Amino acid sequence: MTNLICITGYTNETDCMCCGQSLKHGVVTDAGVFGGQCFARKITAPRRYAGKAYRLTASAVVDMAKVVQRVPADRWSQYGVSEAARTFEAAA
Repeated sequence: MTNLICITGYTNETDCMCCGQSLKHGVVTDAGVFGGQCFARKITAPRRYAGKAYRLTASAVVDMAKVVQRVPADRWSQYGVSEAARTFEAAA
């Protein structure tokens, strides 16, 4: 079974739990608060589409967190966010 990490919101002016860096934009997950770069590169495993691995950019992760925080769940699809899109597999 794989560990899953779900984006639950957005915060600003905080510290990253991964590297301790002071952040302007923080991604709130069920595993803690991370910067977009740490979340996209270190915390999550690459996704697969058509047999090829890819990762979301840090700005895409932050934008997704802002949508999750500020927009009601029934309107997420207008911004390209879904329950499956905000759930990531944790890196090993």
